[in-house]
Order: sequence, then structure tokens, then C-alpha cells
Amino acid sequence: MKLNSERQRFITRLLLYGLCAATVTLVFLFYPGIDGHEPVMFTNMVDGRAHRPFVYRVLVPSGISLLSSAIPDFIKQTIIEKTGDTRFVKKLGWKADRLPDYVIAVVIFWGCFVGFALTLRSLIVLYYPGQSLLSEFAPMLALIILPVFFRYYNHVYDPASLLLFAVAFLLLTRKSLTWYYLTFLLAAFNKETAVLLIPFFYLAFRDTLPLPRLISHSGLQLVLYSSIKLALTYLFSGNAGSIVEFHLGYNVSILTEPGRLLYIIMLYGVFAFLILHRWHEKPLLLRSGLIATLGPLVLLTLLFGNLDEPRQLYEAISFVFLLSLPTLMEPFGVDLYKKRNVQSG
Repeated sequence: MKLNSERQRFITRLLLYGLCAATVTLVFLFYPGIDGHEPVMFTNMVDGRAHRPFVYRVLVPSGISLLSSAIPDFIKQTIIEKTGDTRFVKKLGWKADRLPDYVIAVVIFWGCFVGFALTLRSLIVLYYPGQSLLSEFAPMLALIILPVFFRYYNHVYDPASLLLFAVAFLLLTRKSLTWYYLTFLLAAFNKETAVLLIPFFYLAFRDTLPLPRLISHSGLQLVLYSSIKLALTYLFSGNAGSIVEFHLGYNVSILTEPGRLLYIIMLYGVFAFLILHRWHEKPLLLRSGLIATLGPLVLLTLLFGNLDEPRQLYEAISFVFLLSLPTLMEPFGVDLYKKRNVQSG
């Protein structure tokens, strides 16, 4: 009887998270979409013809290409014939002959968003135990507010960044080293920011691993990351673009524009308040993880990204949400400061 009840709850959870993820996926596709920025057009990413440094982010594009090659031609043709002339496809501006690739991408995006919600639920259970209702519904809130981070362009590797960093965070919290290494490798093929997992690994294991082993594991990850980075740099050395794009001038210029400056202050100001409220009462590992990821991300965004494009901070969203949760729940009389898991910091 208990098993059936747990199964029913799991199915209900999947349905609710799936519906929220489907909504987020639609917003992701339409606002602002996955095409429109010439150096990183969807079909060019899948074909390996995108500009550097975007083309280095091969995990999802390669997955799409492999899955597409496994689909029989008659199924692809059926997809093109049935959907190629629909208003939905025309509005998105997708190329009709590449519709099977787009369909595969949509399924991957949706799966990443569902996986992100499920992972976030597991993290809430670990860090704020005894809050069963909150752990079920808070991940849906995280999905609902996710489109706040959509601006200018969405990229094919964005949902995977969300998922992989959240999973790595969960595995490090659980001290699951083998599965963490697999996740780390996937993250390294997905985006260069995977290197930010190494300092968080150090923080997560500094009290449980002897210092020589801690240093050796950290060094091994750095070697693996560097090897992947060098291989991808060599593989796509002939592509247009450069190894990095410098955006410091752009970021300095937008700080002189009142509208964009106000947007940056309001967006980051709200999250800063939610995070910093009763900062020292929140789990230590969450605080350390946020500093280890968000600090470098902001610096990297200042130099190589756009400060008014918050999607570039996806790697820190799990920390941001979990640290914001006690502040969000406080007005409703839910005291997560007392409910937190002592073992998690």
C-alpha cells in the first residue's frame, strides 16, 4: 500500500513538473528563441559550423546529431510533411528540412528542465528537511521564475548547463564521487564554465578527504578539463570567431544607459536581498558554493559576456534559489533556518 502511494506521488510529481517544464520550454523557444544570433544559429551548432567559442559547447549539439542519425528517413520525412507548413513552425522560423533536429532539441530541453526540478527537489530535502510540501512545490516555483533569465538569445546548451550544475551540486552534497566525475565530464563538454565545479568540489570534500587526496582529485579534474578544452580548441580551430569574445567595452557602455542600468540594479538587487537576508543563518555549503561559482561568473560575464543577460549565470541558479528560499518562505511563517540540515553545513 505504501509502495503504491509513493508511486502515485512520484507520477503526480512528474506530471506537475512536466507541465511546468513544457510551459518553460515554450517560452524558451519563443522568447527570445534559439535562433537569431548569427554566430550561434541552431543548425550551425548541430553541424559544427558555428563560430568560436560557441562551437566548443558540443554536448547537446552532438547528442542531437547522433539521435537524428539514428532516426529512419521515413520518420524524418513524416515529421517534415506533417509539421513543416504549420503556423507554429513558421512563427519560430525553423528550417523545414531540419525539423527532426529541432524536435529532438525540444525533447532534450524539456527533459533538462524536468531533471532540474527533480534535482532541486532532492537538494531541498537535503538542506531543508521536514518540509515535504515545500520540497514538492518549490521546484515548480523555480521553473516558473526561470524565464526571468531569458533575454536576447537562448542557446542550445543552456538547459543542460542548468541541469548538470544542479546534479553536480547534489552529487557533491551526497559525496557521490564516481557519479560526480561523470557529470563533470559531461559539463566540460557542454560549456567551459565546468571549471567552476572544481573549487566547489574542494569545498564539499575538504572535511572528509585527506589533503593529499583532495589535491590529487582537484588536480585530476583540472587535467581532464584542460584536455577536453584543448581537444575542442584544436578540433574547431578552423571555425570563424575567436577562442573568447571580449565584452568589457559593451558592459562599461551599458552602465551609462539609465534603462539598462536600472534593469541590472533591479534584477540583481532583488536576488541580492533574497540571498543576503539572514545570510549567516543559512547553510554554510550553500554560501560557500555561491561564492565559489557566482563570484567568478560575474567577473567572467563582465569580461566576456553581457551584464544585462542573466542567462549567463545559470551555473549559480541552484545556489541562488536555495539561499533565497528561506527569505521567500519567512512571510508565510515557514522557518527554514531552524529546519535546515545541520550536516549540510
